[in-house]
Amino acid sequence: MNYKRSLTVIITIFAVVAVVVAGAVWYFVAKPTKVLVTITSQPHTVEITINGESFGARKSGKTFPVETKEDSLSITASADGFADDTIVEPINGKQVGSFIGLVPQTDEAEKTLREEGDLDQQEDATEKYLRESEKLRADWPILDELPRETMTYRAYQGESEDGDHDFGIHLFLYPDNADQGREDFNRWLKSINEDPHDYEIVEEMDNGPKKAVVPPLPTRDEVEALSRDDITDPKTIKSDNLESDAAALQFASATTTWHASKDTPHSGFNRTHQLMSKSLADSITEPERPTYTPKWFEAADNDAESYSWPIDIYEGTGSNSFEVEVCWAWVSETHEPVIEGPRKYSITMGDDDGRPVVTGYEFEDPSNFVASDTDQCLSND
Repeated sequence: MNYKRSLTVIITIFAVVAVVVAGAVWYFVAKPTKVLVTITSQPHTVEITINGESFGARKSGKTFPVETKEDSLSITASADGFADDTIVEPINGKQVGSFIGLVPQTDEAEKTLREEGDLDQQEDATEKYLRESEKLRADWPILDELPRETMTYRAYQGESEDGDHDFGIHLFLYPDNADQGREDFNRWLKSINEDPHDYEIVEEMDNGPKKAVVPPLPTRDEVEALSRDDITDPKTIKSDNLESDAAALQFASATTTWHASKDTPHSGFNRTHQLMSKSLADSITEPERPTYTPKWFEAADNDAESYSWPIDIYEGTGSNSFEVEVCWAWVSETHEPVIEGPRKYSITMGDDDGRPVVTGYEFEDPSNFVASDTDQCLSND
């Protein structure tokens, strides 16, 4: 009796194992295989069908996943004006690549192939240019700084004209202040530790419409000759009849005009609401803990006021926005002027019934813990 029962148990176990094995075999046999398919085609866009399943329009060289239980892929490509073509590709791994060139049947299809051939040549030329450009930038870091556009000059990378250089820096100047533009350009090169003699500078005159021009930088003698009478009350400044860039310059100068013993660093914004949009003016609030510089405290002790001037302006990354750099000198009746800055503004301009207004701004002052280079605030003359 026990023998029969044991035999029954053994038979049952074998039956269960057989069912499990059969199920596993069925699962792995029936489970689809996932492969990545890349089809290079002419024309560049074709309708793709694989093993009877449509995969829609596919661009040449693009990779897409396909699941199949077959050991090969029957790939059919079709396009308007071309004869269909089918290629069978075996599946030997996780990726399948295939080239299909359709035969044109109409004049329009032949035209498509010719145009795409021209496009391929253009793409090859573009790739070559990008490779050469990447190498050029590695050899000449200044190219990462170009193009550069300011109110007195514009500098771009261009072709060499003498044939002895890899490239030329094309410097566009305005006829009525070419000397100032050239000086500003050379000063910028010096600020990034570049020597103009290392480059081929191709000067060209720009006779088109001009933007606001930064006035010539003051000399040290001119700054030392300043008095309180030279300082304009910011409340009296208007932006009527100005272009947006000129209004941005005006805002930068007006908001850095202070009376150190009476003001806070934020007072310049409180006195220039007339240069702002209403929403921006309404949002101006005095910080609870204003940040003062050591030179501000010195100016307050001397009852000094600030005289401000822009040193550079160029277009920002946003629409109708400008990057402005501005310096100022603390002027008192008893001490020599003390220069401070530059402050770097990002200013966004808008329009209020034909009048340019500031709709947003950000600024960055030199660190109190690092000596600032105020030499760039002055002319070298």
